Amino acid sequence: YRNVMRHGNQCRSARHRLVRGCACLWAACLVLFCSMAWGEPLPEEGEANPPHALTSGTAPEPPAPPGASAPSAASSLPEDSGQPALSDPPASAEPSGLSLSGMSPSGLPASGLAGPAEASPELAAGAESVNPPTPVWAFPLDAPPPWRTLLPGLELGLFPGRDSAGNALEMVILRIDPGAFTFAVYAASHEGEALPLGSWADRYNLAAAINASMYLQDGRTSTGYLRADGHINNGRVVGKFGAFFVSGPVPLPGAALTDVLPHVLPGALPATEAEADGRTEREKSAALPEAALLDRSTDNWEALLPRYRFVVQNYRMISADRRLLWTPGGPRHAVAAVGRDGAGNILFIHCREPLTGVDFGTLLLALPIDVRVVMYAEGGSQAGLLVRTAAVTRTWMGRHPADIWTSGNPGAPLPNVIGIRPRGARGEKQ
Repeated sequence: YRNVMRHGNQCRSARHRLVRGCACLWAACLVLFCSMAWGEPLPEEGEANPPHALTSGTAPEPPAPPGASAPSAASSLPEDSGQPALSDPPASAEPSGLSLSGMSPSGLPASGLAGPAEASPELAAGAESVNPPTPVWAFPLDAPPPWRTLLPGLELGLFPGRDSAGNALEMVILRIDPGAFTFAVYAASHEGEALPLGSWADRYNLAAAINASMYLQDGRTSTGYLRADGHINNGRVVGKFGAFFVSGPVPLPGAALTDVLPHVLPGALPATEAEADGRTEREKSAALPEAALLDRSTDNWEALLPRYRFVVQNYRMISADRRLLWTPGGPRHAVAAVGRDGAGNILFIHCREPLTGVDFGTLLLALPIDVRVVMYAEGGSQAGLLVRTAAVTRTWMGRHPADIWTSGNPGAPLPNVIGIRPRGARGEKQ
């Protein structure tokens, strides 16, 4: 009897140990599952957002590349990179260092525009540009696909090619005459909500729209300086962002236009505003182009920014002297960018197929369109371009390498966009 009881107790003890062991194993598995399911999400392939940008699609390749950081992103930032290290995320609700208390009425820092002193990793003037592998266009460069006129002053170009890895792509370019269109920047921080491109177009009767900039973790604040007709979205001029999009000129009394805007063709404008005596203030403001892309290294941007109602700052991909300033390497991603050509036309540029920033810039420089300053706007799934005319109505959205069966998400809300409409067309909020 004693032996039987002893044996029974041992069996029960073994069962209890087995149950306790299984319970511990189950608990460990549960903790591991929860940490994987609820921890910080990994960045999507093909999209390298900066630590201060949304992981939903705000960054491009090396840079913030504007619309999630991979471990390798820190080693392949673009030449204009000015981001914190990946291990050094912003500590406050104003990650850009934005402070409105020191702003002058124009929205620029009252103490000057330079912002914090930061050493810029841009290629030095006169230095050789990068020598990337060569992507190719799928047409002879002396016989590119024709431009299609959508409206007077608005042309659409569709350019097929292959990146340096042999992947097929199509670059979409809208060429816009600033004399035929008005340009504006729309910001969710002013409107109260981020909207898809189609909804921005509905609200303001836009003929075309594109991302204005990347944005921070709050889902609204631009990564660089952004002012929209008196509304300050981000008041900090980032020391390492080398390009500005500007539009909506205001009078520039007494300044030599060829001094502040050297890319203007000689003779195209009065040499100074003094030569325009007798003209109205509105006529004087027209001496500046309706929209332009400024190169921080060649244009007198400090004098020009207060002269425009709309300003967006971001990475400079291509300089005014046609140097490619994007660091080789980094992941592939869709790209939206804004540029200008040698004639002063504004270019809305989009490639929905993932490619490196170097391939993007190399292809642009190879096209016979005399591209000059190009500013990065957004990368990944939120890189978008919309055109809405009687001739063509379409939205292009970026996709990831794995999204071969999709055409992007046209319903993705975008917080900051640049839009255009023909001069004289109504543009009031709908």
